Amino acid sequence: MIRWIVALVLVLGLGSCKDDPVREVVLAQTPEGRSFYFMEARGKGVDQVAMTIAWPTDWVYDAGNNPAVPHIAAQTILSGGTEDLRPQDVMTFFNDHNAFGRLDATVDHVIGRLVFAPEDRPQVIAIANEMLVTPQLDPDWVTRMTEDFRARVEDSWTQSSTHMWVLARRAILGDVPIWRGIDLPDRSVIAQVTPADLKAWHATTIVGNNLTIVVTGALSAQDAGEAVDSLLAGLPDGPAVQKPTTEPDFEPITVLLHRPEAEKTLVAFTGELPSADRGHDFETHLALQLFARSGDGPLFEAVRTNLRASYGFGAWYANMNRAIRVLNIAGEVETAKLQETVDVVRETYSAYRTGPETQAFAGMRDDLAADVKENTQNPDVAADVILQLALDGLDPAQATPFEQQVKEMTPQALTDTLTTAFPAAQSLSVIAVSADADALPGACVITEIAQIERCK
Repeated sequence: MIRWIVALVLVLGLGSCKDDPVREVVLAQTPEGRSFYFMEARGKGVDQVAMTIAWPTDWVYDAGNNPAVPHIAAQTILSGGTEDLRPQDVMTFFNDHNAFGRLDATVDHVIGRLVFAPEDRPQVIAIANEMLVTPQLDPDWVTRMTEDFRARVEDSWTQSSTHMWVLARRAILGDVPIWRGIDLPDRSVIAQVTPADLKAWHATTIVGNNLTIVVTGALSAQDAGEAVDSLLAGLPDGPAVQKPTTEPDFEPITVLLHRPEAEKTLVAFTGELPSADRGHDFETHLALQLFARSGDGPLFEAVRTNLRASYGFGAWYANMNRAIRVLNIAGEVETAKLQETVDVVRETYSAYRTGPETQAFAGMRDDLAADVKENTQNPDVAADVILQLALDGLDPAQATPFEQQVKEMTPQALTDTLTTAFPAAQSLSVIAVSADADALPGACVITEIAQIERCK
């Protein structure tokens, strides 16, 4: 399905191997004057370069634009080959050289990622530049990419989980362009995408100005700057991006979507969390890990061990755009125990939010710190961390001490985050999907997602 924008991502920090020099994020300039964030990373196991670029976009905020275009365009541009290389030739070259390139469309940015060995830089950059500046957009290739995307979307809509999450997002966002861009409730727009649409999107989106750029890995700042200029050479400046403010609605509601064909009953609790630029990321992540951990976590014990009503429950957060972050607690439950499960989850969450048990805190905190250190040895991960910090308006230079920040986290900091940043239990909405229309007494029962307005 079309996933939550910036779905749950563990915000990782940057470490260095004991044989590495200290890694430092700096703001550098290319020979042609472009600003970019740079972190040199050399040492054992570091043999690649990662370039990450964010192009701002307001495409899906305009109701006059086809919301399927960004998804198909991003998939097509870096897979459609060049004037001299067929798509399969480019794929073979990248695979043979252990290189990687892709574009991902979100509602606020198009994120481009390019990973390669330092010695392959000239060839990889030249191919990627041609695909960015003059994408082929062959009609047959566009049709193939469009059909592939349509099939994946249609398949996702056969699943009850898709209906539940689309309904949850519609309840929060309303029937606005950004929601239609995330979830594509009208799948017929996919078949309406043409090469001309992709060219229009490319002309206004993949441009040479207003970019956020990050380069990390085994190269010098001079080489990194030259790589940036070469990759972006020939891209014209584009128009200013203007996005309207999206006002979310987190007024709590209880809704049951009746789907007679549903093979299982699902339920989700949603609530508002502060956006990423407000901080609390590590505390938020660890608080949810402690709450939903398998075996002896409060949520697991309440729903799975004691009530024996769930086949699996989890808790996480997700971002709809860079300003709207949502708390999710969800799982599959026994239909006959749906109401009891809703009551138990509310009670368990309320007790945890106001008085979390911290017996497992130290061990899980140290595990998180170890994950931070291990995962960010990869320049690709490091580049994405730096980029996300920059896009959130935070200082990417703070990336270097993240491992230490995790180690210094205290139980009191966790408690403070839960009580000040997490929504109260009574502020959570309940969204359920079931074949039994009477499974949740008192709920607003609907049969179509568009009927959600009657529940407010």
